[in-house]
Amino acid sequence: MAEQATPEELSQQISDLEKKVGRYAVQNKDEKYRILFEKSKDAILIIENEKFVDCNKAAVDMLGYKNKNELLQTHPSQLSPDKQPDGRDSFTKANEIMDLTLKNGSNRFEWDHIRANGEIFPV
Repeated sequence: MAEQATPEELSQQISDLEKKVGRYAVQNKDEKYRILFEKSKDAILIIENEKFVDCNKAAVDMLGYKNKNELLQTHPSQLSPDKQPDGRDSFTKANEIMDLTLKNGSNRFEWDHIRANGEIFPV
């Protein structure tokens, strides 16, 4: 006949099980977000320290690059014309928009970009 676990042993087993369930949930959640990112029809580019660190296929296609690596080698400033349609300097306006986005958590705005072939188009 098997011995019964002590309350302390049961508590430890429950704690270990909760940790395993938590790790599984995090891994599963990360995978779901990765799939959403990769499969999105909306172009998504991630910038850290003023450099692209990731993008999805929709961004590569929209901007006309051959592949993800080629786009990630591009500096964000290379994807905008010198001036936006309102006549404002793209660099100055981009900084203002990024500050506002960080402050509010999100932001929607119109922007002109440049494809790999030099064509300017609105986003």
